[in-house]
Amino acid sequence: MTFSDSTGLEIRNPTDVQIRSALADLNAQGDGESFAILAGDTGYVQVAGDPAAGFIVEYQEGGPDRQYQSKRADYSVEEVAAMMIAYRDGLVQWSEVGEWSKLTW
Repeated sequence: MTFSDSTGLEIRNPTDVQIRSALADLNAQGDGESFAILAGDTGYVQVAGDPAAGFIVEYQEGGPDRQYQSKRADYSVEEVAAMMIAYRDGLVQWSEVGEWSKLTW
């Protein structure tokens, strides 16, 4: 797994502490855009936003026809950190952490 964000940070096999710290440091007001991605071999989880404004979440499992976006746009930094850690560990249950809309291109 590789964690990357809008500041240019890139971490292979990030720890819980590294994920939480990087998410807490995101600043949409100061950076103009603010996102983080945790990518694996067949998918990813991505967040946009910052701790002050809240986060929206997208994930993909498999191909691009299996992309979903959260219906909420106000996830806390703690919630998105927990999602990313669970995703990294292969334990995330998307239906348990929110409601999702399928993205179509």
